[in-house]
Amino acid sequence: MRALILYATFTGTCKYYAECFKTTLEAADYVVDIFNATSPANREDILKNLLPASEYDVIGFGSAIAMNVFITPFKDFIVEHFDEYIDGKFVFTFATATATQSGVGIVGKHLVKKGGKFVGHFFWESTANYPPLGAKKTVVLTKTDLEVPRSHASDLVNRLNSGETVKPPAIGIGQKISGGLGYNDKIGGKFGFSKVKIDPERCIGCNKCVKVCPTGAMSLDSNKIAIRDRKLCQGCYACYHVCPKAAIKMRAANPDVAPQFQFNETYVKMIEEADLPKRHRVTKAEWDELKAKVGRA
Repeated sequence: MRALILYATFTGTCKYYAECFKTTLEAADYVVDIFNATSPANREDILKNLLPASEYDVIGFGSAIAMNVFITPFKDFIVEHFDEYIDGKFVFTFATATATQSGVGIVGKHLVKKGGKFVGHFFWESTANYPPLGAKKTVVLTKTDLEVPRSHASDLVNRLNSGETVKPPAIGIGQKISGGLGYNDKIGGKFGFSKVKIDPERCIGCNKCVKVCPTGAMSLDSNKIAIRDRKLCQGCYACYHVCPKAAIKMRAANPDVAPQFQFNETYVKMIEEADLPKRHRVTKAEWDELKAKVGRA
């Protein structure tokens, strides 16, 4: 049995989620191909490296949530290229979110429409580290929080073994209205959140912001300094969080006074080091102190 998992992520949370599914499926004797489909370059590479549709038995799509739905370029990628992969296969979706995911059923309903056998949608209300919501603080999870995606992965395997199928999530009325009006994350980013300022004195041309941008809005100029295409930017803050030199500022997000967040190995170790009884928002000073402890471990 072979599974294909594609995901799109802003700060790495959905990557962690996807890897939990991969680990558990492999333990159940599946061969798993997993791809990061966040950026335009990622998506081009996927189309070059995918095995034929007949090779896969299970297909999973996961996304960080933007304006209550899957990241729009990723959703469009699924709709445009994966009908053949979906038809007759077990399919599932998963999402990480800061607030609500009332529109994720849009993808699930498409999978069913194209012949997919929908076994479940999994939702991890994880980090809530969208800067306008968190202001100058960032969430540190608990060890128990890390068990949630692992339990979802075990649930997926049980459903696959039983052949159980379910209906995709219902689409919230608010999402139906906003979708009908043509409102999405691309438009939402224009409401002030996408104001990006790049400090050329700090920028080192590392290309990390380019690699994480889901719309291709970020690029490097002839001097290897990051620049942004205003028409493409949706204000997702992925570039802000990933910049190693704090060269990017955005509305409600200044890396000199607020933490930058990446759900990576260091963050997992920070969770283990803090060992909090419940999730807690920390200041930049507290965040930096936790990171320093990881470095000394």
